[in-house]
Amino acid sequence: MERWRPVVGYEGFYEVSDLGRVRSVFHGQGRRIDRVLKFSYDKNGRPSVGLYKVKAEYRRRIVGPLVLMAFVGPRPSGLECCHGDGNQTNNRLSNLRWDTHASNEKDKIKNGTTNRGERNGRARLRSADVVRMKSLWAAGWRVCDIASKFNIYPSYVTRILTGWIWRWN
Repeated sequence: MERWRPVVGYEGFYEVSDLGRVRSVFHGQGRRIDRVLKFSYDKNGRPSVGLYKVKAEYRRRIVGPLVLMAFVGPRPSGLECCHGDGNQTNNRLSNLRWDTHASNEKDKIKNGTTNRGERNGRARLRSADVVRMKSLWAAGWRVCDIASKFNIYPSYVTRILTGWIWRWN
């Protein structure tokens, strides 16, 4: 059974459900008309909805925090909305919690949704390259020779070999 609660700050205008849906509540001509809103997605892929009380006060809101504020309470200082399964489009109450940024980052690593390594759009190396660098280093190659082989700076190779970056390989 889907439960609905008023959206904090928009009581009487919008409601949010424990399944992560948002609806507008319109009272007109003595009857109530509910309409579930369609999501759009922000630049990070999170579902958001446009809410307003008056046309001049239109705001886009991310759905996850709306669910938590309605069912759990206001966001404690220093915490953020975390998705347990790492899927930002799954805004069911059972999947959401207020937690620290560090915990959210650990979830991303656990769920494989982090943009580390070759998943990063600016990455110049692949995981296989890093493994190859480490094996060349173990075989006695010099840092500058490894750097020239992979066309990167020697300081970058040093940071890889010391575990400063790419430490999960």
